[in-house]
Amino acid sequence: MKLVMKLSVLLILVCTYARATILITGSKNIRSYQNFTIVISNIPGETIDDCLLNVRLEGVVHDHRPAMLYSMQTVRLMADTNKIVNFYIPRVNHGNFRIIIEGKQPSTISTDNIYRKVKLNYTDYYQKPSSLIQLNKPVITPGEILKFRVIVVEADLKPASSYKTPISVYIFDPMYKMIRKWSHVGLYNGIFEDEIAIPSIPVLGTYQVEVTVKGNSVWKTFEVRNYDIDSIDLNIYPAVVPLLQHQALNLTIDVKNCFGKPIRGIFTISSVETGNGTKLVKKPHSWDVNGIRQIYLPFEEESDFFGQIDVSMKVNFTDQYTNRTISKKKQINLYHSLYKVKIHNKVLTQHPGSPFVTKLKVTYWNDEPAKNVTLLVVAYGANITNPQNCTSNMYGVITFSMHTNESTELKLLQVYDGNKWILNESIEIVDSANLLEDKYIKVELVTRY
Repeated sequence: MKLVMKLSVLLILVCTYARATILITGSKNIRSYQNFTIVISNIPGETIDDCLLNVRLEGVVHDHRPAMLYSMQTVRLMADTNKIVNFYIPRVNHGNFRIIIEGKQPSTISTDNIYRKVKLNYTDYYQKPSSLIQLNKPVITPGEILKFRVIVVEADLKPASSYKTPISVYIFDPMYKMIRKWSHVGLYNGIFEDEIAIPSIPVLGTYQVEVTVKGNSVWKTFEVRNYDIDSIDLNIYPAVVPLLQHQALNLTIDVKNCFGKPIRGIFTISSVETGNGTKLVKKPHSWDVNGIRQIYLPFEEESDFFGQIDVSMKVNFTDQYTNRTISKKKQINLYHSLYKVKIHNKVLTQHPGSPFVTKLKVTYWNDEPAKNVTLLVVAYGANITNPQNCTSNMYGVITFSMHTNESTELKLLQVYDGNKWILNESIEIVDSANLLEDKYIKVELVTRY
């Protein structure tokens, strides 16, 4: 079973500086007649520097009295290396113990720039065993089974003896009423495990698992509550603008509960298809998601279109702790190009003999102006082709112009983004009479009686 556990066995000390990080890892406890071991790591940062450290272990009964334990070692580490430092602990009594790390990085500088002092705990040689409780789920719904495991170790971290260390386990409801107990049960390699079924109509709230070993008690809580899978907020959105040329979807999955906390589970996309029924993805794909994850989903079937199309996805999410599944249908837009282009006028017109001039508006698909974008604009006519590379201004506007003569007749204007055309507009020929009507305003005086 998958277990949720929490055990503070190690002390991790991180000294972070502009140049690098010095990581010191070791036990948080010391004990007589034992080695106290730490591991020092020099993790490179902006530069690759060595470091010179003095590691000092001190122990005093009181701060104003002479030290009953004092040991120091000097350590030099090159970048991206580790070193193990051991201190032998003689017979000591209760007192104040600490480890002090001081030094410099790089080792060539004159003054120390690293200093850290951490308090250590004294552990009696004959200390009672320590216990750890593991649960298969932190949240249980009515009718489910809670599985638990108790791990008991001696002071030297070896498994507790099964016949010398009987334990008792109690489970209390939110009113602290005992609902189940295991009295003086034995251990197998230092472990006892069992399970309990939660009633289908229980008292909702915080329950407690309590373990007693030789007079010492530890406990761990879990929640029993009605879990509504429909309250999960499941969002899928593109990590980048989905373009046809990618032939894939780069998506971000965001799963939260009704409190805005991330949820862990299995996310599955069973199919992806376009509005016209083309299945881009036919096989199911699954990912382990813990709150947020970015996924890459290549198409199994190539697609080609102009403009934009709607892509529909059938998705499932299975919650890790309840095994319940929610199914939804999500839609996103897939674009032929990063840009879209519109003409300023309702129609494109050309008068033979006059310059052909038009303005084009270049935007992204969210209608924001596409600034400083270079596109290929081509005017086609009878026995004529005029391609021009045009760049949009700060407002996303491209001005296209070309000279014509009396015999020039333009038929079509196309705009290309690379090898993809993103605009295809017909051009109408306007004769002189219609041109004058377009350019002049007719003013008529009406006599009023």
